[in-house]
Amino acid sequence: MTRSSSNDRLSWPDYFPSDVPPDEAQPAGGEAFRLVSAIPPTKDDFKSTYEENRKRKHQEFWKACGSSLYTDLEGAMVTRERYKHLRETKKIAVGRLTPDMGMMLSTPNPITNAHLTVWFRLNALPHLAFTAAQSEEI
Repeated sequence: MTRSSSNDRLSWPDYFPSDVPPDEAQPAGGEAFRLVSAIPPTKDDFKSTYEENRKRKHQEFWKACGSSLYTDLEGAMVTRERYKHLRETKKIAVGRLTPDMGMMLSTPNPITNAHLTVWFRLNALPHLAFTAAQSEEI
């Protein structure tokens, strides 16, 4: 994706560096899972990692500009189980990403290969496309 268009640049949050989303990112699409605080999820449930904790020093800022989602339920469950604060506060939502929401890139991590970084456009409303994954117990 090239960043030559000023209109395109305006569609991203102002804290994004000029190389975010990265060139290898693809238009968002397909089923995805997200750890959320509420069912139904709210727009705040889709904040970027950077927005969730602006004071934290992020080793990979380009990645922190995005939100962590998962390509399968197991990836979301494994991540939630790994951290006590997530087990106690997060539910799992499932939804369908669409190209108008933003860009995505597979970013496997030591916990799961199902990790996905999604950079949402300013006008994106992903929370409207997500609901509880399976049952409320999840």
